[in-house]
Amino acid sequence: MNAEAASLDYECLLSLLELGISCSRESPKERPTMEDVVQTTESSTDYSTDLSALLALKGRITSDPHDVLSRSWNANTSFCSCILDLSNNSLSGHLPDDLGRLRRLKTLFLEGNRLSGPIPPSIFNISSLELLNCAINEFSGYIPTGTGSANLQALSFAINQLTGTIPAELGNYPELRFLSLSVNNLTGLIPPSIANLTQLTILELSSNNLQGGIPTELGRLINSEVLHVKQNGLTGTLPSSIFNLSSLQILAVSKNMLTGYIPKGGNGPWLPLIQKFYLDDNRLTGLIPQQLGQCKYLIDIELYNNQFMGNIPVELGNLPSLRILLLYSNNLSGPIPSSFGNLTKLEQFEIDSNNLYGMIPNELG
Repeated sequence: MNAEAASLDYECLLSLLELGISCSRESPKERPTMEDVVQTTESSTDYSTDLSALLALKGRITSDPHDVLSRSWNANTSFCSCILDLSNNSLSGHLPDDLGRLRRLKTLFLEGNRLSGPIPPSIFNISSLELLNCAINEFSGYIPTGTGSANLQALSFAINQLTGTIPAELGNYPELRFLSLSVNNLTGLIPPSIANLTQLTILELSSNNLQGGIPTELGRLINSEVLHVKQNGLTGTLPSSIFNLSSLQILAVSKNMLTGYIPKGGNGPWLPLIQKFYLDDNRLTGLIPQQLGQCKYLIDIELYNNQFMGNIPVELGNLPSLRILLLYSNNLSGPIPSSFGNLTKLEQFEIDSNNLYGMIPNELG
């Protein structure tokens, strides 16, 4: 696993927790104990089903080094059947199909374990499910799909060993706001159907083996704040549509095989909220657009290891928050802009392996 990618992905995973979907409003006194569930009557068969599903999960766990299940799941333990959080417990084993029988489940957190095997498709038939985090495990096989999770708001299978393609059916979850499939072994194309997720704010597909182009349709993700597709095998040009995303704060398409120019965008503002702009390690050419100098929230620009040519735009000196500017290993020419003396917050500045001349402003040290 690439440490840099894993760190970046983990930062995005934190956003999953910030969605803050809470448990039901039942007070602890109103929640049934496991003993109550066992003694269920016909009017409470849902709890019996929950117990059966939970015991099936417990039976598939082969290693529980912290005794989480044996200590917590007993006859005297109150439980809330809408939340199942087993994260960061070093659990080993497999997930049973019975998980799909947890009909009131809203939140399923399994991240940070050693769970393996396939992810059961039955999970996606839980109509109440809102948050699903299976990141940082050893799951393998394909990404399952289902039809019952219309309320799903966050989904992460990041940092596993999943293979196959990204299912087009993932575009059928209208409430999805967070999707992370990074650091797996996924292949094939980025499905254009992802553009149907108009509520999506974070899309993380980095560190896979994806091919083909970046779909133009992604420009329809009008609420998108983070778009990570770095470290794949993507080809083609950068679609101009994504440069019109007025909410986008982080664009990471590094370490692919993209060609062509950086688009100038359409009639609207050019990435007005962008903070981090990662296009490094591609085959991009043409000029660095002057519009970058209008993105006043930029703190990090990384365009190194490409084939950009022409002058460095003097407008880049108008970025008051810029801390990192990496332009090395291109075909840039002309003078080093004196306006760079205005970049008082700049911490990392690299422009070597170009055809530039002039002095670096004294203000940059």
